[in-house]
Amino acid sequence: MLITHPATGRTFALGRRIPEFWRPTLDAERYLTGRVLPRHGFSSATAPVRPVGARWESKAIHALHAPLGNDLWGDCVFAALFKQDVAWLRNAGDVTSPNPTEADAIGLYSRVTGFNPNAGASGANPTDKGGDLQTALAYAKSHGIYADGRGKPASWVAVDPSKPALICAALDTFGSLYTGCQLAPEWVQGPEEGFVWDVTSSAGSPDMGHCTAWFDYDAVGVIVNSWGLFGRITWAAIEKYWGKAAAGEIYAVFSPDWLNKATGTAPSGLNAAQLAADVKAGC
Repeated sequence: MLITHPATGRTFALGRRIPEFWRPTLDAERYLTGRVLPRHGFSSATAPVRPVGARWESKAIHALHAPLGNDLWGDCVFAALFKQDVAWLRNAGDVTSPNPTEADAIGLYSRVTGFNPNAGASGANPTDKGGDLQTALAYAKSHGIYADGRGKPASWVAVDPSKPALICAALDTFGSLYTGCQLAPEWVQGPEEGFVWDVTSSAGSPDMGHCTAWFDYDAVGVIVNSWGLFGRITWAAIEKYWGKAAAGEIYAVFSPDWLNKATGTAPSGLNAAQLAADVKAGC
């Protein structure tokens, strides 16, 4: 679906599909409290303290303001993977690798779904059918998000949308969250920088599936990146629209790109050896 801002004429596309089947996924709360935190020396159920003043999105802000094709095509599921990856890399100390491009996101969209940008114009392309998060993650784990094989997530866990403290802990620990839902119709009537998505009287629309990457949080809710814009989703809206009953999903993704190559440690304190052991154990 292609949306046009009534004032600016700017376009926005949707494209997240509900998975055809839900793969079993380890619960993030069980993983964090039972494995990650104790193994890394943290004694409570809270996440490691972030570096002072750290906002995970801030070191990749230029790259995150690029829509990566989602202003024209339904590639949100794939664009969000690149948004997460560039934020992981920059926070882990990689300042030399190039920012992802629209061609990168469209290329992944095409490899996973068969999308062909030459098959028709934006809004009228029969191959522009979107994709689902679980298929995208499974493909990326095997092949990488880049055509040359870079950007391979190791694993992921599901995060309960009804638990704000858990969402905060997951963001603190893993640097971002990969999420999909059915948007409320009121949210797509002209989003601008600084938008706020709060509970409305509407249920999420099956025709408005969308994928977003989350990077931070405050008292209002999470800091979300969508269509190259930053906004907030309130805690109440997360519980209503991102729960499984509403066909929503939230994943904390574990990627080697979150680890500093020199130290083997992530900004949150996770280290490569324990991450590898956890992945090998089936997480």
